[in-house]
Amino acid sequence: MRCSYSSLDIRTVVVARGFKVTCGFKARGGMLSFVGHGFSRAVSRPSLQGFQPPKLWANFAVQSILCILWLVVAGILLLSSAAAWAQTPNYKGVGRAPTQDEIRAWDDAIGPAGKELPPGSGNAKDGAEIFTNKCALCHGPGGEGSLLAPRLVGGKGTLKSAQPVLTIGSYWPFATTIYDYIRKAMPRGQEGSLQPDEIYSLTAFLLFKNDIIKETDVIDAKSLPKVQMPNRNGFIPQQLGEIHDIKKRGCVRGHCP
Repeated sequence: MRCSYSSLDIRTVVVARGFKVTCGFKARGGMLSFVGHGFSRAVSRPSLQGFQPPKLWANFAVQSILCILWLVVAGILLLSSAAAWAQTPNYKGVGRAPTQDEIRAWDDAIGPAGKELPPGSGNAKDGAEIFTNKCALCHGPGGEGSLLAPRLVGGKGTLKSAQPVLTIGSYWPFATTIYDYIRKAMPRGQEGSLQPDEIYSLTAFLLFKNDIIKETDVIDAKSLPKVQMPNRNGFIPQQLGEIHDIKKRGCVRGHCP
């Protein structure tokens, strides 16, 4: 069997002993049409003395089936491609460029220095009540985690072990990130509903539960950036030139901070 293919002409020629058939699809004016040239007798060759050729129609039938199958597959591929092109969305003329005020409103991430922190304050005692009402259902009564949400406390000193426990107290390098994450993502389904004082109180509660601050310490825009997290310097070595030295990075048993 001999097959030829192009973007404008798909044609299959099947040559059987003594006969040939040509069939295919051809594009005309943007429409696909079936092209069949019928049967014609191929150039005959003299047979050898005493040679019995195989059954003509059996070979012809097999090759004809292969021809039809090939055409079906080619047709499906063409139709699927045409459908995909037709469904490609066109966004021309849709939307507009954001204004500078809109960009500033979205650029509200709180950095390690805490310059973006809003006014307000809170402590761990107030945060415990808020945590019980709005966080304990997912994170557990003491922040130990559950099937619904990860663990928030504990894990101190486990980062260099074979089974490190990654929590706010053991892994996070900046205390301001706690405030920023709660503000944007918590509670689940009510994101952005907490007031600054509530977020400061929750942040203080989590820091207290991880033995980082005292229960009576007040957390606000000035004190939060000053909190020294246990893993503050665990992500990179003191000297950046030593970042490729696994010993100076404190890597143990294949686990690197």
